[in-house]
Amino acid sequence: SASTLLVYKQLRFMQNTRLGIDIDQKLILKGPNLSDSTITNKKEVFKQQIGQLQTVKGVVGSSSIPGQAFGWTAGGVTRLGYSEEFSESFHVMAADEEYAAMYEAELVAGRYMNEEMTSDMASCILNEKGVRLLRFNDPQEAIGAQIEFWGDRFKIVGVVKDFHQESPKDVVEPLILGPLPDRASPDFYSIDLSTANLESTIASVESIWKTVFAGEPFEYFFLDDHFNKQFESDKRFAKVFSIFSGLAIFISCLGLFALVTYVIERKRKDLSIHKVLGASPSELVQLIIRDFIRLVIVALVFAVPLAYYFMKNWLQDFAFHVEIGWAIFAISSIIILLISLLTVGAQSIRAALENPVKSLRNE
Repeated sequence: SASTLLVYKQLRFMQNTRLGIDIDQKLILKGPNLSDSTITNKKEVFKQQIGQLQTVKGVVGSSSIPGQAFGWTAGGVTRLGYSEEFSESFHVMAADEEYAAMYEAELVAGRYMNEEMTSDMASCILNEKGVRLLRFNDPQEAIGAQIEFWGDRFKIVGVVKDFHQESPKDVVEPLILGPLPDRASPDFYSIDLSTANLESTIASVESIWKTVFAGEPFEYFFLDDHFNKQFESDKRFAKVFSIFSGLAIFISCLGLFALVTYVIERKRKDLSIHKVLGASPSELVQLIIRDFIRLVIVALVFAVPLAYYFMKNWLQDFAFHVEIGWAIFAISSIIILLISLLTVGAQSIRAALENPVKSLRNE
């Protein structure tokens, strides 16, 4: 039972973990499969027309979205002007300049990129993990510095707090958020919506899509639903685990019930003699329960360390997890003791209230 409680506690912890970005009310469209010279104009027209809808607060294109891997990796990222030569590997995401602002990634230094500033086509934003990896003393020191990768140089204009791109069970990776090239087709469009008239807004977005990207399939989903699908396997595991734990407790209770019945049947004569000699029903119940509770306590002494060991190993698969406190084992032990008391007590009370004359006559 302690393991079951811990599994659900870890699942709730992951679902309630602050991601560091806002994924609510984000409509995601899969980008068009275009690579011709018209993509630059088409994506600008699309963004402009979508932005004119009253229920749309913003729209950006990007190479990935929260809830999935970044997809791009840059090895050999170097910090220019540093006294020592070194290179590191980073995840890279290309996105429109408004991406970080729309997803409300929290700035710790510098600024967001701005599409009206042409110089930002050679700028980038790092996360805190990336700042540390490039050996800056603090985020502010990184502002204005230059890095180089893929043969290009980029100026760091902002640093955002580390955020969870994928599930909170994974570690936060160093990230470079760079501009999406004009001739590149985004893999996704993120549309920030208000809560009003969602159905009509989606219909309007689809109409614009079919006009601008004629012949391209219109595929969409809401980001929070997509992100939470990562927890489906954990939810299934928790459900199956709780079912088998319940079955194990039920079978244990049946075994305990059968054992109590057998022991009482063997001690029926002794119990009757105790009662004839003046023992009260409560004293008889205590006499029966005492030995069984001792056995349950001995079982718990062995079970609790084993459960702690296995659950500690299970939690190591999560980069961020709850702490294993002894309180959860204390609560579980109390629950087990109460179940045992109810199981043993029911039979003990029945035996204690039985007419001793009838039992001795049968003997």
